[in-house]
Amino acid sequence: MSEVRSSGQEEAARGRTLADWSQYLAQHFSTLAQSRAQIGTPIFVLEHGLNNDELVEISEKLLQGIRLRHPFDQNWLPWIVYATERGYSYEGDEYWHSFEEKTVGWDSADRYRVTQWFSKFCDEYNGFIPSGPWARHFSIIAGPITHAILPRYLQLQFARALYNLRFRLPTVAESGATEVGQWFAANVEHPTTRFSQFLQQEELTGRIILALLGGEPVEGEERIYPSTLQRIVSDLDQVQSARTWLSETRRVVSSRERATKQLNPTSHPRRTPSQSSLREALDIRPQIVLRYAGDDAWDAILRVPSFHALAALDGEVQSFLRRTRCKLNGVDGLKPAGWVLSGPRHALLKEWPNSKLPLVDFESGLTSLDYLLQSKCSFQRTEPLLFRLSKDGNARQVSGTSVRSGSEYVVVSSSEVPDGELISDARLSCTGVNAFKITVPDLVSDESRLQLEALGLTVARTVQIWPAGLPSRSWCESGRSEWSTTETPCFGVTSNFNVNRYLVKLDDGEESSIVPEGDRKATFLMLPALSSGEYVLSITAHDDQANDSVTGEIAVNVYEPVHWSPGTLQSQALLISVEPVDADLDALWRNELEVSVVGPQSHTASFSVALQNAAGAEIFSEAVGKSVSLPVASDTWTSMFERFLNREDFCWRYLEAATGSLRVQADELGTFYAHFQHDVSPVRFSLRRHKDGIILRLVDETGIDDQLPNARVYRMEQPAEAVELAVNDLRRGLVVDPPGGLFTVEHGNYRDSILVSSGLAGSGLQGLGITPTVELSDAALALTFSNVSCWLNARSVGMLAGVRRRQITRELLRYFYASICGSNWERREDAFLRDVKSSRVKDQLERAVCKTLSFAIILSRNFAKIAADPKSSGGWYSELARSFGLASSETDCEFALMLASSPQLIADKYRNEIDARLDWLQNNPAIFRGARLVSLLSANAEVKDGVKFLPAWKWK
Repeated sequence: MSEVRSSGQEEAARGRTLADWSQYLAQHFSTLAQSRAQIGTPIFVLEHGLNNDELVEISEKLLQGIRLRHPFDQNWLPWIVYATERGYSYEGDEYWHSFEEKTVGWDSADRYRVTQWFSKFCDEYNGFIPSGPWARHFSIIAGPITHAILPRYLQLQFARALYNLRFRLPTVAESGATEVGQWFAANVEHPTTRFSQFLQQEELTGRIILALLGGEPVEGEERIYPSTLQRIVSDLDQVQSARTWLSETRRVVSSRERATKQLNPTSHPRRTPSQSSLREALDIRPQIVLRYAGDDAWDAILRVPSFHALAALDGEVQSFLRRTRCKLNGVDGLKPAGWVLSGPRHALLKEWPNSKLPLVDFESGLTSLDYLLQSKCSFQRTEPLLFRLSKDGNARQVSGTSVRSGSEYVVVSSSEVPDGELISDARLSCTGVNAFKITVPDLVSDESRLQLEALGLTVARTVQIWPAGLPSRSWCESGRSEWSTTETPCFGVTSNFNVNRYLVKLDDGEESSIVPEGDRKATFLMLPALSSGEYVLSITAHDDQANDSVTGEIAVNVYEPVHWSPGTLQSQALLISVEPVDADLDALWRNELEVSVVGPQSHTASFSVALQNAAGAEIFSEAVGKSVSLPVASDTWTSMFERFLNREDFCWRYLEAATGSLRVQADELGTFYAHFQHDVSPVRFSLRRHKDGIILRLVDETGIDDQLPNARVYRMEQPAEAVELAVNDLRRGLVVDPPGGLFTVEHGNYRDSILVSSGLAGSGLQGLGITPTVELSDAALALTFSNVSCWLNARSVGMLAGVRRRQITRELLRYFYASICGSNWERREDAFLRDVKSSRVKDQLERAVCKTLSFAIILSRNFAKIAADPKSSGGWYSELARSFGLASSETDCEFALMLASSPQLIADKYRNEIDARLDWLQNNPAIFRGARLVSLLSANAEVKDGVKFLPAWKWK
């Protein structure tokens, strides 16, 4: 919607030339920039203030100017308004392609003029400068998309995200636009790739939020031009769900702000935490719980809470946690990247934690996180440590050395286990400490009290405090409770001695007195609703007759309500694992995920996959096979999804998708969702089906204008031979010749590759398959592997794409492996693959590994051990090699095993190390021959459905 104009104004507008419109817009933007300078905020091109008729008028004159070859630069202001309007209606796919389709006569080379005009607008009128990673990577479309403020395809997602976070928005409403944008971007759950990229422009995001929720702005202090904001809101209102979400969000924010103003500030502490104080208040403290394992034995379990809330506060921390592996104090090995983000985790301690190290640490450091790890995840080693037995059979740590009458404890100490009537056996499964169990009687005699004191323990007069009324969201018997800001915490209190009065204090607030009921009955008290933060409720019980008092404390952790996200299971009976935790949509569609479901055998699980476009709308939903009985192993999922992917039409929907989700439904046990994004590159291929086959187009949004992209195709019949492609032809679109090939493009630091399978390779049934001819050049080994890696990891589409990829990559790997192992090994490996059951052929393969036959024999006998845990086998393989005089390191052997078994993982795992490691292997071929021997034996240990070239190892 735009400002209302009189009929005279509209008539005058129709008579304007492009020069008149340029002058009009210059005056409008100058006036707007001057008024906006008073509050120190930039302006957007979408704030042009034009109505629909005026926009149509300008568009017609611009198109007429193209036909008449009018100079572009004289009318650059109308042109950027035109480009911004295209950005506002942008679909999230290809901006310039749709721009050129609607702008007849436009030369694609002129797109760089538009980028320069937006820069000029920012300089002359204090225009908003696009920022963040997205703006840097997609520089050629950043101007028109950013200055469209909130493109239509993102509006529904934006309104839904605001609604989901409505209860938490007031805590940041008084912050600056950048801080609000940072907070919002970090807290939005499962955004599409395009929406995630949009949110990287934090100041813009914050300004939109503050404008949408700020009510009626003061004249001259509007964050967004009134008619422009009204237009965005009007477009949101046209969608029923978006209108409802935005209306409810405004209601919640408004009501909570009114309630905040009406509060008596002395009634209880109120906090509006900053980003840093919120981070401090988060509870990421791991806990040690002892779990009874039978026969007086106890397992020490380290429970690590999810770091998701911490990551939501800071995009840098979130990115760090997603890409960095972590180590647990007292647990062997490293946990995968993102491990602490995927819900509460449990790990069995092999040794008691070192008190000098954090309980959770990471491979590399992050300054903003290191302090928290030291303060929140440190292990305070005091002796003895007390673990009180709960009704569920687990023992949880309690602070201090006081014990309660009628309770049982496991005591952990580095000292020797003492003797005594109250003491019984207890053994921990971890090393480094001793343990014993004590049982405190209901009535503690003087003798028992002396025995407990000898152990460093005391039996104290106690004050018991517990959540009452509305159940606490979380309650730990060590004295920690969790509540929502929408609740009024209620507690009960009692003591094991006579009490005349209770003194109650919340943090450093005023102290109030409560007189308890007689006969030691429980006394109840209710706190007012609290703002988010950590509080300490202290209650002191006074015995006036004995002139004695005892103080009890309970932690009150208050959080803003969190929108429920599908995938949070309520039943502990269902355990679902999806690895890797940070997989993208491409990994899902390449069937690289390990999905397992564990639950009662009387139940079944069903799987389905859904895909969404850039606007968040669902474009595809389909069941993956039939329901299967629990438990479901990872191999079962892989087989089911392999059959699912054989449908060609499914592959096409995948290419249109921006995000996807995997849904696991297990009857009444619950529903689980795993979400996946498709990372969009600034330079990429776009495909569409045509009656003549498949049309391939190049989309280039990098803004790199000093060089052309480098595009190639590797035909399926000659997969190692690159053929250069004309970039201009690719931009217009070209038909893929049968049977297709691998298309690659590089532009600066950006690249994309896609395998397109189109039509038959020949006549009859033989045309379904491919007979590739491989002739490797004498180029560096790393260049050859780069070609192999592209064929292994490229996106794929078309009929029989998966089958043809396997045929081609097998031939490429066969020759690549031969270039390391030598021609003699190549002949022996081919012979083995022709007859994997022949012991004679196997013996010949073993003899080809190295001069010392026993080295290969030991490998043959232990291939199952390596296959079970290849990641941990590098050390064993390295020690074995050194014992036979073969120089090697653990990392070299791990690289050899991965290259020989799972070459598709090499590029991501080793990145810049590939050249050096391949050179080392070429000089030490026996190490790689041994790795290939183990891989071949593992792949064909149980031949059921044909000979296999590579094993299905799981590199955890």
